[in-house]
Amino acid sequence: MKHTSTPSFLTVMFMALLSTAAFAQLPGCVLPGCVPPNIYVITGSGGQFKATRNGGTIEVVANQPIQTVIDAIKNDALLYGEGIITIADTYIQFGDNDEELDIGDESITFEFSGSSIGSSTRGNWNITLSGKITSSGDFTINVQQGVSINSTADIAYTGP
Repeated sequence: MKHTSTPSFLTVMFMALLSTAAFAQLPGCVLPGCVPPNIYVITGSGGQFKATRNGGTIEVVANQPIQTVIDAIKNDALLYGEGIITIADTYIQFGDNDEELDIGDESITFEFSGSSIGSSTRGNWNITLSGKITSSGDFTINVQQGVSINSTADIAYTGP
């Protein structure tokens, strides 16, 4: 007589957690459909941009120049405690879906230091960039002190 066994509930749950779908979730997510709080989408044109988070349900800032939007995202991601300010890992998508974010002749500077926020800071601002962005200004993206960038974004410069 051949012996067959059925997998236990725990075995089935473990295999489900190891499935491709589980690994495809966004950073910080455990449950399907979850949207981590520090994923921002920047949209706009003509010098007027906005940033949303939480899948678009929370508007961080609207109708502002691109650098003001970046600064608002930084301020939104700050973590306060013990007299030292740290900052949460941040995911920024340029443009909605496959749309390119054209920031015209504006440029973006990412910086995280005491001088940039007026207080003592610890650690780096870890930013993951995605989407598409183009600029005809002096540069498209400038990375300063206290910032670490991981990017899959299509970043274009069309200036002189």
